[in-house]
Amino acid sequence: MIKHFNPLATAQWQTAIEGCDGELFLSPRWLNVLADTFELPLDGIGSWNGDELVTGVPYSHVSDICGDRIVVGPFSDFVLPPIMDGGSWSALADELTSRSVPVALMTALDAPVAEDDRFKVSSTAVRQVIALDGEIDELSTRFSSMPKRMIKRSQQSDLEFGVAESTSELREFYELHRGVRRHKYNLLCQPYDLFERLWNEYVSAGDGALIIGRHDDRVVGGCLLLTVGGVACYKYAASDPEFRREGVNHRVVYEAMSYGLETGCSHLDLGRSSSDQPGLIDFKRRFGTIDTMLGRFTWTPDDHHPNDDARALLSQLTRMLTEPEVPDSTTEKAGALLYRYFV
Repeated sequence: MIKHFNPLATAQWQTAIEGCDGELFLSPRWLNVLADTFELPLDGIGSWNGDELVTGVPYSHVSDICGDRIVVGPFSDFVLPPIMDGGSWSALADELTSRSVPVALMTALDAPVAEDDRFKVSSTAVRQVIALDGEIDELSTRFSSMPKRMIKRSQQSDLEFGVAESTSELREFYELHRGVRRHKYNLLCQPYDLFERLWNEYVSAGDGALIIGRHDDRVVGGCLLLTVGGVACYKYAASDPEFRREGVNHRVVYEAMSYGLETGCSHLDLGRSSSDQPGLIDFKRRFGTIDTMLGRFTWTPDDHHPNDDARALLSQLTRMLTEPEVPDSTTEKAGALLYRYFV
């Protein structure tokens, strides 16, 4: 039987996803953070066997200036539902497409949706995971020459790495992350509220950590790790361009691996990289990753008329608000206001 459920509060959903690959992005904890930060309406559609929820997906039916649309796994790297086969996907897709608004999801390129002629692949990406199946010295032998060299350089430098203990350090990391998105990619940053909520939900509960690298008293690199199901998920990372030649980027991954090993994780998930970012994919691959191809699958009803003007306006505003002369505080406020429309 196909029916809706609340992915934030349905006990059977938590049972269904336990141990599922990519559990973070299916979990009520993650979805609650998104719902609170972006004021997202969240729903779930699942296949039930009596009182047992066998499989399903969380989604958001969004209606805003950019139009009416359904996004499966909003603001998530990907969605890998539990025990999904062609028959169960087809039944779920029938329900998702019944509202005659566009539907999108990022999932494995060989998932059952790939056999559904209604859905087309609009873009691809790579998910990269490191198996933490040995001591750090053993795992380091799998690195290519570049990480080995850069990690050694960082260890011989004045860089100091550790786990953040306060939200003031989180704020420093956020400002570094905001600057990288603005100056390197000309993108607005996620709201600081998102990082505070992730800190409170995961880090404060002992289910993650913020790893930071310092030079003197300045944060020059780091990553936010969220741990679920024995997997440390490398969700947000940033580094100061001035210190990249000192190996700060490579050292952050090394420290994340060390943290994962110390906390008993089986894998470090480096997340999703778009296929049009070959440099980033290659950077991660140098650590001996296991790669999985992902696809963004979309369905669009025949009578759909996209609001291209709103999307173009958002793009123009983003360019304007990330110009060098715009104060950082203004760029941050713009991200807090506009980021929700990028879902």
